[in-house]
Amino acid sequence: MGKQTTQLDLDLNVYNALFEEVPTKNESEVIDLPLSYLHEFKDHPFRVVDDESMYELAASIKEKGVLYPILIRPEEMDSYEIIAGHRRKRACELAGKETIPCVILDITHSEAVKIMVYTNIQRPSISISEKAFAFRMEMEAAKAEKDSGRTDSYLAEKAGLGRSTIQRYIRLTYLDRKLLDLIDSNNIGITTGEVLSFLSSKEQKSLLDYMNTNRISKISGEQAAKLKECSQNKKMDAEAMKQIFFPEKEKKVKVTLNAKTLSKYFPDDYSQDDMEQVIFELLEKWIQKTGGQVYERNENVNRSSILQ
Repeated sequence: MGKQTTQLDLDLNVYNALFEEVPTKNESEVIDLPLSYLHEFKDHPFRVVDDESMYELAASIKEKGVLYPILIRPEEMDSYEIIAGHRRKRACELAGKETIPCVILDITHSEAVKIMVYTNIQRPSISISEKAFAFRMEMEAAKAEKDSGRTDSYLAEKAGLGRSTIQRYIRLTYLDRKLLDLIDSNNIGITTGEVLSFLSSKEQKSLLDYMNTNRISKISGEQAAKLKECSQNKKMDAEAMKQIFFPEKEKKVKVTLNAKTLSKYFPDDYSQDDMEQVIFELLEKWIQKTGGQVYERNENVNRSSILQ
């Protein structure tokens, strides 16, 4: 019978695949450490939520213990940073545990970021915003380490996504948190969110205030493009947003006059053009008589369609 694959195997396989080296014996030893020794990965992008699945995990740990050790790296004396296993650590707290089995890896921050991202990114419950910050985090870590090669291409290959998609995800991290929530709830699309990310922080807050006041919960791609154009033209104000979200519909008035009915008012030798000319002359006199207000929209009337 073959060896059963565990979460530890999966975590270390990721480590091996990324760095093409096998952890030493000390690195692969499992050791129980107090929960108080462990702290979250700095700027950890993945949310740890006390939801139904978390309580199920806590119940399982309370009954069976932690089956899969977490990955950590040393920081200071009796202080370790969690690389993979934030949910397991939280579940232990809920289950009343004081310790958790760990595997200590002596690796750099950049290497830890790679493992942290790719042991979490494949989970089906990961939100769009979590992916976005994870990709940005690894991008920045690679740049800090002066990693060779194009980083977004590397990310695209590892995540199984196109390079432009990776870039689009990273652009989302420049959005206000509330706009990101709308993306996570599918009220704003990813490409629409990318367009909105070019608005300044102040403009995004103004947009959110306007949406809240007018009970707007969705933004279309067309509306986002117009908002970006307003931003570029320095005209991102309440009036501009009103025109974008509540455009005034042009009132189209079509008046059809039957030529046969009108013929009794004109001589027999009057053509349709003659009739139209007389009608418009009478309308002009009527306008002057009723106050001299000229209705500009009359200039756009298609005179050839007034008679049928």
